[in-house]
Formats: sequence, structure tokens, C-alpha cells
Amino acid sequence: MDIRVVEQTDALTHVALSGRLDGEAVQLAEGRFHLATAGRRAHTVVDISAVTFLSSTGMRMLLTVAKALHGQGYKLVLLRPQHMPELGLKAAGLETLLPIAHAYDQALALLHRL
Repeated sequence: MDIRVVEQTDALTHVALSGRLDGEAVQLAEGRFHLATAGRRAHTVVDISAVTFLSSTGMRMLLTVAKALHGQGYKLVLLRPQHMPELGLKAAGLETLLPIAHAYDQALALLHRL
């Protein structure tokens, strides 16, 4: 899994994840992901359009960061998931805790509405 910072402002963090988000990837990248997102203390958009596989461990990592941000008064929105990862998130009932947007403008609107 790769983590790339797309944009950082005082009000917003936008990161992109790519590859497989499975147990091994989470073990290797969870600390960096947490620092790049919850560590910044800003609303966060996580582009997962290039995530080809999302395991329950990957979902836990995303949920942990979303909860950390929520505790600080910020929100997280997932952007453009592929079909199978989106189905997994919905099957797990996580779309309310990890809102999904299919366009960047929609993600920004969700951040201001949640």
C-alpha cells in the first residue's frame, strides 16, 4: 500500500491510498497513515480509488482514524472507492461512520454537512 499526500491546508488534508489494504499493508503503513491524517487535525478526504483490495483490517485502520478525527472535532470522507471495496464497506455497515463520495466536490460538501 502506498500513501500519497495530495493536499494539505490548515482546514483540509487530502491523501490518496493505493494498492492492497490488507493486514500486512496496515501493519507497515498504519503509523504513517495516522500521522498524515489524524495527526494533522483537519478535515480529511481519503482517496481510495486505487485501493484494489480492502480487508477488515484495512477498514479498521480507516475507522480508527475517522474516530480519532471525530474526537478532535474533524471529519473524514472516503473518495471514489472501487466497486468491491465499496461493497465491503456497505456490507460492514460502515458508510455512516466512513461516508463515501464519488466526486471531490461531493466529498467537500459532505465534510461541511456531517
